Amino acid sequence: MKPNKLKRHFETLHGEYINKPREFFESKLKSYEKKTFLKKTLSVNEKALLTSYKVSYKIARCKKPPTIAEELILPAAIEMVETMFGDNCAKELQSIPLSNGTVSSRIDDIAEEVEQQLFGKLRDKMFSIQLDEATDSNKDAHFIAYVQFWDGMSAVEELLFCKPIKLKATAIALFDILNNFINEANIEWKNCVGICTDGARTMSGRFKSIQALVKQKSPLCIWTHCMIHREPLASKEISPGLNIVLMTVMTVVNYIKMRPLKSRIFSGLCKDMGARICWRNGSLRNAENFFRSEQKHGLKYQRYIGDGDSKTFLSIAEKKPYGDSVPIEKIECVGHVQKRMGSRLRKLKALWGEKEAFRWENNWWERSPNRCYYKQIDDFYGNAILANSHNVNEMRQAVWAVWAHTSSTDDEPKHWFCPKGKNSWCKYNVSVHNNTVNEFSHKNTLPKAVSEV
Repeated sequence: MKPNKLKRHFETLHGEYINKPREFFESKLKSYEKKTFLKKTLSVNEKALLTSYKVSYKIARCKKPPTIAEELILPAAIEMVETMFGDNCAKELQSIPLSNGTVSSRIDDIAEEVEQQLFGKLRDKMFSIQLDEATDSNKDAHFIAYVQFWDGMSAVEELLFCKPIKLKATAIALFDILNNFINEANIEWKNCVGICTDGARTMSGRFKSIQALVKQKSPLCIWTHCMIHREPLASKEISPGLNIVLMTVMTVVNYIKMRPLKSRIFSGLCKDMGARICWRNGSLRNAENFFRSEQKHGLKYQRYIGDGDSKTFLSIAEKKPYGDSVPIEKIECVGHVQKRMGSRLRKLKALWGEKEAFRWENNWWERSPNRCYYKQIDDFYGNAILANSHNVNEMRQAVWAVWAHTSSTDDEPKHWFCPKGKNSWCKYNVSVHNNTVNEFSHKNTLPKAVSEV
């Protein structure tokens, strides 16, 4: 208070003390300090405080808003306790602080404590990080980092941070986010022994990328290409038949999920068609789908595509959902037929790989560039079936062409069934068309012992 206002207050309200000496006021101060006053203090019970933190932790784990504690959890808990145990026990729950602001601060405290515990473990342990760039539903870009390390005898994986990307997502900008976070957390770069990213140039480039900048900080760090990102790359080299099916499915799914309206219409269509298949021991229960198709939409399925297991098809054939007038034909799945060829070739290798006739040829199985020659024959076999599904004779010829082509040698060419002309996939017949047979040489020929078996 300003001196003039203090003087006016003293003269107006405490005029009887105007002429009192200084010692009088000093004695008043000492007597005031000696007196004890009964004060009403606000304190939180330890159990109530612990309960508040536990409820806040549950809310954070379930990803619910903080207001749910004050609006739903606490009133519901009070009513349950009041009903079960009476009013006295219910009143004790009212002392638990669960307001919106309190729960929010509790969650922040828990998050900060968990973060500090993680930083404490990383400061004295070797660790590896996994980095990725993602965009949420609001089109906001984020830079996400996961960390892996050994805690005792257990491997631990935790979310390190999720930071927004404000401007361009260049390698330098992303590394600055990572480097600033590492420095603020007082974590040593030398303890980083591994980094995992996708194959984008920003992440995995040799010179100007995040992994290159990380290696400047930690020379012993090893870069690894993320296995999840490898799968789409590997799927591009799968058999053409399976690739066509997967690409068709992806196109349909992307088209449906493109708009919420399309998703709702498709859901309604599936519901109207009764598109729910009940499987039990590999068979359709009571051929429900076939009955529904005729009853609801007037459709009759004439073909059933399946694998070699006949239980499902037999259950449908026995029920005769459309009567004797509409028989149902089974069509073998090309992928399963192709898989049988690969299985038998692998069994052949396991059975004959150690026998006398095969000892000098055993390395043939790994002689191709893909280190899996029987997988190459498997693909040829599947392509022959898929490309000639319209004609059985041509399919038979194409299948035999696989065996004849792979077992041909320079002394005994067997390209009778291979397509002729300059556009043939058989390089030998192409050389015949170009009159360059003398220059052609057979490679990766099927061993004679394997061919005879």
